[in-house]
Amino acid sequence: AVGHVGEVLCAVGSHVLKDEAIAVIETDKVTVDVRATHSGVVEAVLIEAGDAVAEGQALYRLTNASDYMDRPGEWETRRQWAAELQRRREHQAEEELQAAARHFAQWQQRWQREHSKRWDEWKQKRQYEWGRAQQFQQQQHEWWRAHPRGQHHEHQNEQRHKQQQQQQQQQQRRRQRRQHQQPQPPQQAQPNAVWVSLPPCEVRTVLLAKSHYEVLGVTRNASATDIRHAFHRLAQRVHPDKFHAEGKESPLAAASQEAFLRLQSAHWTLGNPLRRRDYDRP
Repeated sequence: AVGHVGEVLCAVGSHVLKDEAIAVIETDKVTVDVRATHSGVVEAVLIEAGDAVAEGQALYRLTNASDYMDRPGEWETRRQWAAELQRRREHQAEEELQAAARHFAQWQQRWQREHSKRWDEWKQKRQYEWGRAQQFQQQQHEWWRAHPRGQHHEHQNEQRHKQQQQQQQQQQRRRQRRQHQQPQPPQQAQPNAVWVSLPPCEVRTVLLAKSHYEVLGVTRNASATDIRHAFHRLAQRVHPDKFHAEGKESPLAAASQEAFLRLQSAHWTLGNPLRRRDYDRP
């Protein structure tokens, strides 16, 4: 035998649909639903609750349901068992869900009590161990202070600490005296080295220009060729490499660098027709 019939879900005269549960079979491990192989009306129930069933055994005998479809109210009457089964299983599922929630709440309460209990025990143990350690340290300190060797050692520590403080104070006073004795260099007014060292050449002209046309030294109706020639001519004269001998940190080199950047910006703007048109637009 495969198992035993746990429950017969529909009686004689009930209308069942294909793949609808019509019986429940219980085995040693699982409980499964037996489903109808086709739709029809139950003509006879061949098993009862508690009977042993074998594999392939017939449980119901079904007939065609076309004879009952035209009768008024016949469909609702023959399908009443399915509605009752659905309500019963929904109620059973709700009860199982509530039972699971209660079980989880009980487990959570037990876990919280156990966790709180273990936490309190751990804190008590740590406090006891800390108290013992503090007590032992205090006893050891008192014994050391009462011992002649400990008194001598404590006196040496105090003397050493005083000597260190005195040495630090002496070093600080010596540093202060040296700072007061060192002569301070006079503050001299530094002239504007950039403009003093700038020669009267294109570098000054580029830096003082108020527009891209003045940077390149051309008029507003100059052609693209004139702008390109003016850029190449000025780039050879204000390039930072020409003032490399003055040093990278010298004011003249910094001024030439700034002038060359302004020259590149002017050529980038006026060398392109679209950017030049946007620049000339009032």
